[in-house]
Amino acid sequence: MENESDGNLVHLPPELLLLVFSNIPARHLMNNTSPEQIRLSTSELSSNDFDAARTYVEIEEERNRWKAWRKQENFSLTIDSRRIGDSCGHIATVDALRIFKSSNGQRFCLSGGRDRSIKLWDLNKIQENENKLSWVSVDKQGAHGGWIWCIDRPSQTEDQFLSCAWDCTIKLWKLTSSDITELGSSKVGSAATSIISSRDGLAMCSTFLRKVCLIDIKNGLDVVASYSHHAGPVFSLARKVCHGCTFTWYLY
Repeated sequence: MENESDGNLVHLPPELLLLVFSNIPARHLMNNTSPEQIRLSTSELSSNDFDAARTYVEIEEERNRWKAWRKQENFSLTIDSRRIGDSCGHIATVDALRIFKSSNGQRFCLSGGRDRSIKLWDLNKIQENENKLSWVSVDKQGAHGGWIWCIDRPSQTEDQFLSCAWDCTIKLWKLTSSDITELGSSKVGSAATSIISSRDGLAMCSTFLRKVCLIDIKNGLDVVASYSHHAGPVFSLARKVCHGCTFTWYLY
C-alpha cells in the first residue's frame, strides 16, 4: 500500500460502500454518520413531514421485528388438507387481511381468500391456544363471486367494512359477533384489486383495467368519479393524513 489513506472507506467504489453500509443497522447509520445529499422523487420532496432516513430506520426495524417472531406464535389461515376436519381456515390462498381492535379491546382479524369466503378470526383465542374450531367467530361463504383481493374498515364505523374482488364488485358489510351481513354492492367495470376509505364517507378503489374510482360509501357505493392515468393494472393504494387537510391520496 503506497499511501495510508488508500485504505480509507472514501476510496472504495460506491458499489462496495453500499454493500458495507447495508450490513450496518439503519439507526446506527442515522445517529453516527454524516448525512449526504440524495435525490428523492418530487412527490416526497413536496411533503414537509417526510424524513427519508427515519423512514428507512422504521422499515428496517419493522422487518427485523417480524423476522424475530417466534415460530410457535405463527398460525395458518388455510386448511391443512391432511387434517381438514380439525381446522376452520380457508381452502385457498388468502390475499386480504385486516387486523383491528374492538371498542372493548378484543383483537380480531378479517380475512378474505380465493375460496370467495370472508372469515372473522378471534386473535385472543388464537393467542390463548384454544381449540382451533373456536378461532373463527364468523364464516361468510360465497361473499364474492371471485377472488377476494382487499378488505378495509372505515375509521368512523366500527361495525362496517369494505371488500373488493375479481368479480368486479366492491361490497359494504355490517359486522357483528355472530354474523356478516351485506349492506350494498357496486360494480366497477373490471377486477377490483384494492380499496381504502376515508373519514368523510368516501373510498378509493383500484382496478385491473388501470382505473382508480372514487366511491361514495354513504350513497349506495355509487362511483362518483374515475380516472385512468396508469399504463397497467393498479394493484395497490395508500393514503396519508396531512396537516391542514382531510386526506392526501398517494396512488401506487
